[in-house]
Amino acid sequence: TVSGPIPGDAIELLLNELRNAGAEAAAIGGVRIVPGVVATGPAGSVVVRGVPLADPVQLTAVGQPQVLAGSLGRAGGPIAQLSARFPDVTIGVVAVDLVTVPATARDLTPQLARPRL
Repeated sequence: TVSGPIPGDAIELLLNELRNAGAEAAAIGGVRIVPGVVATGPAGSVVVRGVPLADPVQLTAVGQPQVLAGSLGRAGGPIAQLSARFPDVTIGVVAVDLVTVPATARDLTPQLARPRL
């Protein structure tokens, strides 16, 4: 959970850290994150796939809770970096046993490849 005015590139930093830590699926503010979907905009006006994010911003990720939380909260990690850049922003990490990640509305049909069974 991110509370306070934070720009889209800061949300992307958190999301990239979750991906690098092994997140299998992710959503921001109820919008499923798939390749090509990014958080953009200045602090307080971040938009994901045309949906404005309300404060506080909820990031949800599926993966090993201890690994994901540890990666975000490590010394010098993204939470420490963002806390230094944005002192008015509060970032909290809560590991839970069960999360729901929405499906994407984006068409994921391959444009150039053909699936083989």
